Amino acid sequence: MEKLELYGIQGKFSYLIKSYLTGRFQRVIIGNSGLDYKSSTWKQIKNGVPLGSILGPLLFLIYINDLPRALDVNTDTVLYADDTSILITGPNKGDWDESIVNTYKQINSWFQSNRLTLNLNKTQFLGFRTKYFLKDDVKTKSDQKYISNATEVSFLGLTLDSALSWKKYIHKLTGKLCSACYALRHIREVVSKDI
Repeated sequence: MEKLELYGIQGKFSYLIKSYLTGRFQRVIIGNSGLDYKSSTWKQIKNGVPLGSILGPLLFLIYINDLPRALDVNTDTVLYADDTSILITGPNKGDWDESIVNTYKQINSWFQSNRLTLNLNKTQFLGFRTKYFLKDDVKTKSDQKYISNATEVSFLGLTLDSALSWKKYIHKLTGKLCSACYALRHIREVVSKDI
């Protein structure tokens, strides 16, 4: 509610959102809904939004909208739905390594301040390099201590690797195109050219 107020949402609309988010309860039921089931006691939900709600994604975006302001100026943040990518650049490897560690600390600080936790199982680190850059040199303090060093990541449907070779993405795309060509070849006898 504080973040909504910072973005200028006040008055009746603020009261409406507050009534939507407060006074909710949940419990867990194990088994079928007949006579043979066990359930927990009702507990009040103090944080979050109703799962599957229409307002949930919008409220989440408003909630994380200030994350880029918590990071250094040498980072670029890409927020897309619940997927966040942070691009870090540096004039040399030492500065770049230091920026990665500082960014990780800043993200954790922001997460703690906003009562969230960073899922390290879903957090990956990928260093882009030239093909002549030794792979062993990509190791940094952050991937050994905190974040796993990935050889490739998926970014908005694209598969990126550390050398930006596009091989995996092209292979995946070729398979889809082959399937489409196969389908077109088989329907050409039964449909007109316009279709």
